[in-house]
Amino acid sequence: MPSKSTDTSRSSSRYVLVEGDTQPTWAPTEHPEDGSVEPIAIVGMSCKLPGDVNSPSQLWDMLVNGRSGQCDLPSDRWNIDAFYHPKGGDRPGSMDTKGGYFIKDDIRNFENTFFGINNLEATYMDPQQRKLLEVVFECFESAGVTLEDMSGSNTGCYVGNFTMDFLMMQGRDPEYFHRYTATGMGTTILANRVNHVFNLQGPR
Repeated sequence: MPSKSTDTSRSSSRYVLVEGDTQPTWAPTEHPEDGSVEPIAIVGMSCKLPGDVNSPSQLWDMLVNGRSGQCDLPSDRWNIDAFYHPKGGDRPGSMDTKGGYFIKDDIRNFENTFFGINNLEATYMDPQQRKLLEVVFECFESAGVTLEDMSGSNTGCYVGNFTMDFLMMQGRDPEYFHRYTATGMGTTILANRVNHVFNLQGPR
């Protein structure tokens, strides 16, 4: 998405106007220590979110229409009737809600060979790694760059993460652990996985 910098009357700060298929948005840029201004541009976006949102345009549609991503707990996750109770907060092993926010994509649907990952290694990959690779590729497509353009480029990857559900579930069966477990389930590997698969060489 193209962007341009402009001064505004609201303050002496410089803002970035991000333009695209959605409504323009204003965001303040960071001021480097030397006081100079470095404009930023969002040139590619992708997302997978609750509410069956699989693209930025679908996210915008959900926000504009005030739609919530909350839904009933999918039956393929677990049997909610076995745990639900109106006073679940006061009952050990119970919960007092029947819904939540869930991504509808089947995490087992992953074209690992497209990313150069063999079947055995893919089996031990946290679904977060799988979905992250898909979203990053879609982001490249959105930006209009090819894998050849990105390979070896001075590009950095930064990932925010806070759950280890897959590792905790697999830990119930110690015999399940494999030589690919460390690279497949460690949260510190998320950014490394992207860098390795797409051969990103930055920042430098």
